[in-house]
Amino acid sequence: MTRRFPASLPTALRAGAAMARSSTSCKLAIALILLSGPALTQIATSQESSQTTATTTSSVAYIYVQTKEGIDAFSASSTGQLTQVKGSLFADSGQMGAINDSYLVSVGTSMIRAYPIEANGAVGKQVSEADTVQNDGSGCGTNLGGALFDHTGKYLYVLLSTGDSNSNNPCSALQSYQIESNGSLVFLGEAVVDNGYHGLDLAEGINTISGNDNFAYGVWGDIYTNEFDSYARESGGALMTNKNFSEVDPTPNPAGANDPDDPASNDDSYYPLLVAADPANHLAAVMYEFFNGNPPSPQLACYTINSNGSITSNNTWENMPSTAFYPNTIAMSWTGTKLAVAGAGVQIFNFNGAAPMTEAASLPDSSRNFNQLAWDKNNHLYALDYDTGDLYVYTVSGTTITAAPGSPYTIPDNVKPYYQYGLIVVPK
Repeated sequence: MTRRFPASLPTALRAGAAMARSSTSCKLAIALILLSGPALTQIATSQESSQTTATTTSSVAYIYVQTKEGIDAFSASSTGQLTQVKGSLFADSGQMGAINDSYLVSVGTSMIRAYPIEANGAVGKQVSEADTVQNDGSGCGTNLGGALFDHTGKYLYVLLSTGDSNSNNPCSALQSYQIESNGSLVFLGEAVVDNGYHGLDLAEGINTISGNDNFAYGVWGDIYTNEFDSYARESGGALMTNKNFSEVDPTPNPAGANDPDDPASNDDSYYPLLVAADPANHLAAVMYEFFNGNPPSPQLACYTINSNGSITSNNTWENMPSTAFYPNTIAMSWTGTKLAVAGAGVQIFNFNGAAPMTEAASLPDSSRNFNQLAWDKNNHLYALDYDTGDLYVYTVSGTTITAAPGSPYTIPDNVKPYYQYGLIVVPK
């Protein structure tokens, strides 16, 4: 998905934002200071020997990468080494959007299509499709921004937008579907969001769903700022705009106040860039601070998700860690104890619920431009490099980030532009 950043962002930082925008998708799923650091450790290996036909006896996860020609699927061993699933590349129409235990869903210009996932991780032939144009909310456009399943894998959420910044009445719609056991898609409802401020359609849709599946969050922006986007789930599974949403942001640095004589003028100075939820109803957010002067690098904030979906942070500018590079993407571990941040390298932070995060490990590398990130349940982190199309696999343990055997992997036909990219990891 395209991310917009505050107009107050300095030129050097906006350049980083532009690079991320050129490499951004989904949303579903959520693209400032570049520091030098040690190069990423890479283990040389023969791609021919490492990308062989997979056996599933010791697989801990299946990894799916969208390419121009189809979906490349891999099986991961307990050490993080990948073998290609027999039959790859698998044909799909449009862009890989979301996967549950049974089906892969792709999104196209207006169509949503479902494909079964076989026992060995292979992607089967299309079994169903739904035309978003035939359902409410389609008036906002047919530019599908991505798809996301809830944690049960039963409900699917798809973003529609005009994709036209010159539209007179821009809007975005979040359509909700239920996927049946046979793969058919049943429309449940839509939430239309009028984000037409200054004539721009900048809704980001949703990037993450709370641990209890009751709320969903994303980031949207106008030409001046970014804001949280919040939805609440109805009893039937559809997501609707959360009218009860409010936020209490971290305490900002008083030195950055818009009015030096009035520190309170800085109360609204934090803007979200990326969000990710843990399993226990907390929210991690990469935050940019509007600053009177040279702004600091982005910081990581922790929020508590309240019973009505509002969010509250007790963090302050003094105890929130900063990122070592511009953050293109973030990913929460399945246990909710680690947050990975990626861009020009990888950083790992200990996630402590509402308490401030602490850095656990850092592996910066200005030669990398990671824009897709996902975990399995065996402490492996998967990162897709936008510039090369290569897939990197890391083992994260304590304070170390090390390359898994065979990493990086060259993905055939994985070339620009960004919409040909996509990374989804399905742990076993």
